[in-house]
Amino acid sequence: MKIQNIANTNGYINFKGYEARKLDTILVQKRADFGSDYLMNQLGMIATRHRVDIQKANYIDTPWLQDDLYFTPNKKIISSDYTAASAYGEIYGMEGDCLASLDNPLAYRHLEGGNIFFVTNKDGEQVILTAKNRYGVCELEGYEDTFGVKKVIPLPHADFHADLFITPIGDNKVLVANDKLMIEALDKLKIACIKFVEQNPDDEEAGEIKKVIKNLEEETIAFKKCVDEYLYKGCDEETLDVLKKNGFKAIPVPSRIYDFSKWNRGNNIENPTHLLNYSNAITFKDRSNETVFITGKSGMEKKIGLTDSIARKIGTSFEKLFIEAVVPHLNPKNIHFIEGSSFNPISKILEERKGGLHCMCTEVPSYSENLF
Repeated sequence: MKIQNIANTNGYINFKGYEARKLDTILVQKRADFGSDYLMNQLGMIATRHRVDIQKANYIDTPWLQDDLYFTPNKKIISSDYTAASAYGEIYGMEGDCLASLDNPLAYRHLEGGNIFFVTNKDGEQVILTAKNRYGVCELEGYEDTFGVKKVIPLPHADFHADLFITPIGDNKVLVANDKLMIEALDKLKIACIKFVEQNPDDEEAGEIKKVIKNLEEETIAFKKCVDEYLYKGCDEETLDVLKKNGFKAIPVPSRIYDFSKWNRGNNIENPTHLLNYSNAITFKDRSNETVFITGKSGMEKKIGLTDSIARKIGTSFEKLFIEAVVPHLNPKNIHFIEGSSFNPISKILEERKGGLHCMCTEVPSYSENLF
């Protein structure tokens, strides 16, 4: 197991940041009701080709592993769980820090891993990308020494957590979910459907495609309404500006569709429910130094009746439109969409529990280049 090699190294020799760095292990939450075995198998089929190990996180029992276990550039393994902090600190030969400690000032803050990205900036410095909370406050500023970073860069509160709307992919690039582009993607799907039916009126699936057109029209109207009513309307565009001002190449992508049907019953314009979210992804560098991008499949196709057969006929889909948006920056062969378990797929967990693939895993960086 490569984990033994890591434990004998002297700290972070080549820490790659959390944007897309070389990994040793992807830890997966151990909750069977969240389909941990299915996640491990599907991730394993992809990750092992790149010499990345997949392990179950046996020392911590939470579906949201990303929120409770993460690794910092200054040789710390931080968790809100005493057992996990101690166990993984011992395994990796590093300091395990528990946020639940009463003498830790961070224990009094809403600090979760899904809201923290350790990223290498254009000057080669380690910085943190995070999102302000819903009150417009950044909870990490002033703790640069604690995390071993040069700077904390607060982004607008565009969603519940930063990993629901941004995805650092390495090489100073950050993908940002953009509502305008998502609306355009919905329109492109509808146009593709209309064009196919006009050219193939006798096709055996023409009737089903007409239903897809109607559903797309309804979903587009509903999404536009949500975008207009969202308490944080425009924060996706503001995020692009903040990233660019801090020297990052910010890339807008169609990666998020949300509504307000299942959250905050009395205040449904603040916390969105995600019907599609490709931003919540695991990224890492492979042996060829190319970025690998793994995210969860969406439930939107099923909702609107966009089957694989129809997608092939119209020549596009939500996944294809996303790939087209990122293809200048990612190799299509390295972009993967996984389902999770059939009884409780990632799309269902995302919609009902507000967490996706990235939320359910924690990436363990490679400490030494010679592991690859």
